[in-house]
Amino acid sequence: MSKIYGKFGIITTTLMWLFSTQPSLSWDFSSSGHIVSLYHANPGNAWGVIVAIDGTITGCNGVGAPNTAYLAQSSSNYQQYLSAIMSAYYAGKVVVLFGSKDNQGFCQIVDFYVGNK
Repeated sequence: MSKIYGKFGIITTTLMWLFSTQPSLSWDFSSSGHIVSLYHANPGNAWGVIVAIDGTITGCNGVGAPNTAYLAQSSSNYQQYLSAIMSAYYAGKVVVLFGSKDNQGFCQIVDFYVGNK
């Protein structure tokens, strides 16, 4: 009987450790709406593309205007994200932006969702 509880204890402890060490998904902002404009910054600018939506973005500063966030050129998924954001803009889809406040307090897009609602 003790062998069963011993194995169970090891498995339980391992699972608890695995789940407790996973990074949490927390963002400084999340907002949804339709993209109303895209500003493509010059190649020397780290901002890459500034996205303006018709929803309200709170928790960080807009980039030059309210309700804006930027997609950093340094992002490893920059080309994929840019393609999806432009497709959402041209198709009139709703986007949900998730992001963080950069070291200057501006809204940086980290993740996003494209959908119908």
